[in-house]
Amino acid sequence: MRVVIIEDEPLMAQELENEILKVDDSIEILGKFESVKDSLTYLTKNELPDLFFSDIQLSDGLSFEIFQEIDNSIPIIFCTAFNEYALEAFNANGIDYLLKPFDNEAISRTIAKYKKLTKPKDLSGELRSLFQTLNNEISQKNSLLVHRGSKIFPIKNADVRLAYLNNGITSIITKDHKKHIVNYSLDALDDILGKDFYRANRQIIIHREAIIHVSQYFARKLLVEIKIPFDERVIVSKANASNFLKWLES
Repeated sequence: MRVVIIEDEPLMAQELENEILKVDDSIEILGKFESVKDSLTYLTKNELPDLFFSDIQLSDGLSFEIFQEIDNSIPIIFCTAFNEYALEAFNANGIDYLLKPFDNEAISRTIAKYKKLTKPKDLSGELRSLFQTLNNEISQKNSLLVHRGSKIFPIKNADVRLAYLNNGITSIITKDHKKHIVNYSLDALDDILGKDFYRANRQIIIHREAIIHVSQYFARKLLVEIKIPFDERVIVSKANASNFLKWLES
């Protein structure tokens, strides 16, 4: 088995390598990479491994960017200090999600899972089970974690009024009109936030209490007038207009 490790903390990367080799010393570590850039430089010029061990938050971005760029189909074991990326990890071909700090038992268990999943058989049942586990974990979240400097603090989902994507950065605005950058994709927030939120378009998710009124807009789209300060127009597409109005009256 050939493994690539993606981890921006050198000591953690070395510890991970040591633990992997303790479990199975026949495993070949092809390389350890600390950033999105370094990982892509290697992976675009070399044959892909059999398995990735990858952190998520790297020095120059999220490791999901790597796997999107290489159109990855190789299994990934994500090793991270944060649990808010569980659904994204599954969508990125993740087969396990280890929270730091991990130990030899956890590494042994996850390598055994990889070997079991890669046996020549129908994996659909096991993958559905993994998806359900990850989805249940996310659906139980009532708060988002916001990172500011060295501090991490929770914001209740119910206090969020708008979530939006701008230049690849996801932000939320709360009911007190404060803006926070968050380490969630808009797709993940769409799964987490709940029924009081609606995905107006690819860039914006809105809470019903942020809405003042809705009016007809160009080409049968809807223009949403909101209570909070926001520089962009909130527009619902023609295709989603009917569902949006049904959601608004529910």
